[in-house]
Amino acid sequence: MKTDTPQTVYLKDYSVPAYLVDTVDLDFNIASEATMVSATLARRRNPARPGQPLVLDGNELETLSVTVDGEKVAFSLTADTLTIADLPDACTLRTVVRIHPERNTRLSGLYRSRDGYFTQCEAQGFRSITWFLDRPDVMSTYTVTLHADRVHFPVLLLANGLYAKLEFTSAGSAVVGLALAIFFLLLIAFSEHLPFYAAYGLSAVACIGLIATYLAGALGGMRQGLAFGAGLTGLYGVLYGVLLSEDNALLMGSVLLFLALGTTMLATRRLDWYRLGAQLNPDSEAGEP
Repeated sequence: MKTDTPQTVYLKDYSVPAYLVDTVDLDFNIASEATMVSATLARRRNPARPGQPLVLDGNELETLSVTVDGEKVAFSLTADTLTIADLPDACTLRTVVRIHPERNTRLSGLYRSRDGYFTQCEAQGFRSITWFLDRPDVMSTYTVTLHADRVHFPVLLLANGLYAKLEFTSAGSAVVGLALAIFFLLLIAFSEHLPFYAAYGLSAVACIGLIATYLAGALGGMRQGLAFGAGLTGLYGVLYGVLLSEDNALLMGSVLLFLALGTTMLATRRLDWYRLGAQLNPDSEAGEP
């Protein structure tokens, strides 16, 4: 792991920032090979320090674009600063950079670990994410948007809570549904050559193993795949018991469905469905024009 040698900062060297940033709009496009970060800063000159260029802090950022009020501007780069001169007193600055969280071993900024992506912005980690006046006396209001492949990154979290729920793409749902459906085709085919118990067991093992392996990769972890596989194992076990009880199959199936429905109703009896629906579909709350 890399470690940075801390630098001593003295109070006697303090000076007020030349610019203030009122709002910051951050847009992350997270991918396994690299992450694109777009930062839009509503900035204004600090009257306490007139005539100074804008100097932004950064660290290991690949700068792709710099615009002011939608127009490209000249700028100068060093290893850790981006400088823009002759700016108006107030303007909107937008920068686009590419970073590599998977290569970040400092545990500062945006980095990837075994379980996902994480950020550490204190004390000077934010400059490893985007160009910014990375100092504690520049206070701003932030808006953050995260974009990622829902198959590889099914859950996105911000500081204020859940941002995106666990879900599959339609293609992912389709292949899992086909794997479940093909169980019965395998069962019929194997039953022509094997005893029923062997045909059932072989078909169940094949489908459970296929689905668990697929979901482990799609959901980004073996734990999720094994959990789903364990649930399927229990389901196929119950179904096998029902099929063996020919005389009581209808009774057992009805009782099991009743118990499953009752358990679901009891577990969700205190759930506010209207509030949950509004959270998952915020556009539905919009009023009539």
